[in-house]
Amino acid sequence: MAYLTAAVVFFGLLCVLDLVLTFGVIRRLREMGTEPAMGRASSDPSHIEAGAVAARFTAIDVDGLPVTRQDLTRDHLVAFVSPGCPTCEDSLPSLVARAAELGPRRILAVVVLDEDKGTDPDAFVAALAPAARVVVTRIDDELPRAFGIKGLPAYVVTGPDGRVAHSDIVLSRTPRPAEVDA
Repeated sequence: MAYLTAAVVFFGLLCVLDLVLTFGVIRRLREMGTEPAMGRASSDPSHIEAGAVAARFTAIDVDGLPVTRQDLTRDHLVAFVSPGCPTCEDSLPSLVARAAELGPRRILAVVVLDEDKGTDPDAFVAALAPAARVVVTRIDDELPRAFGIKGLPAYVVTGPDGRVAHSDIVLSRTPRPAEVDA
């Protein structure tokens, strides 16, 4: 009988330990749920911080026109999204609505290809091109490097002199360019 009692106590304690660890994992998963799809450490921002100046860059948009830092005057939104990113795909309708709201050419949409996943940018380009300038690039190209992009999505509002007025990883927390005092 003593062995049976010891076994029941042992398995009871094991179940309590399992329950505690499960609650810890659930809490951590909830915390991670607010981070972007590509992830980031809080001490290592994946985009340029407000007040910084984006590096000089030259890119070609889908219309074949050059895009430089000088084209991004005050009150522009630069959106870095990727068709391989679930969070980016979820925010695409909101980004298209924001582009329509701000008017033509106030948004530079940078569609980042993930060649490992073989993603096709056509749906993103088709959705964004009517209201935004669209550049298709890779994460390690000149334009994402100019803004310090290491994770997606990323949204940057430009201010005067090429300075970043605001940057965020969530479009809904990114103010409309006219709302930012730079």
